Amino acid sequence: MHAAVKRFTFLDAGLIVALLGGAAFFLPFMQSREPDTIVVYKDNTLIARYPLSADRDFDVRGAFGPMKIRIERGGVRVLSSTCPQQVCVRTQPIKKTSQQVICEPNHVVLEIESLQKDSLDAISR
Repeated sequence: MHAAVKRFTFLDAGLIVALLGGAAFFLPFMQSREPDTIVVYKDNTLIARYPLSADRDFDVRGAFGPMKIRIERGGVRVLSSTCPQQVCVRTQPIKKTSQQVICEPNHVVLEIESLQKDSLDAISR
């Protein structure tokens, strides 16, 4: 028994064009907001917030000991840490909104945020 082969129709093409058009329309609204702040959490508690616009080094006291963090050219990276495996130190600098560097042994999370408000959200107003 042979299975019937379906052919590509104009309705299929119209559906594809409509989906691509819809995606193109909403793409500007889904773009990432401009990153402007690094927030530092220890044990899920906010302990610091720094602007990304000013280069600086700062220290965070983790569970294993101190970590040295650098903000440079709008990015953030861990320069040194006392954690055993140094995964956070080998992580590339983060520069985009919602990116994170996590040092699990030290219970420290660095996350880039934007203070800008979204013009659209999940609920239409």
